[in-house]
Amino acid sequence: MRQIDLIEVIRSSTQVMIAMGHEKGLALSFDTPVKSLVIEGDRDRLIQVTTNLINNATKFTDTGQITVSLEPMPEKIKIGVTDTGIGIATGD
Repeated sequence: MRQIDLIEVIRSSTQVMIAMGHEKGLALSFDTPVKSLVIEGDRDRLIQVTTNLINNATKFTDTGQITVSLEPMPEKIKIGVTDTGIGIATGD
C-alpha cells in the first residue's frame, strides 16, 4: 500500500485496453470530474481489477461504447464500467 493517483491508474488501465476495443470498432472513454485523486492503495491490484472489468465489457460488447467513470463520494469512491453490450442476466 502506498500513495497513488487513482485517476492516473484508471487512465493507464484504459489506455492499455483501447487497442483491444478499437479492433472491434468500440469507443472507449474515461469520464471523471476531477483531474487528480490521491489515495492509499495497491497500484498493481487496481490496474488488474480495472483492466479485468474493461476486458469483460469488451468481450461482451459487439458495437458501441465502453465508458469507465469515477465519482468521488464522501468516504468512498465510485468506479463504474458501463457498455452497450448484452448485459448481465438478472439471475446473475
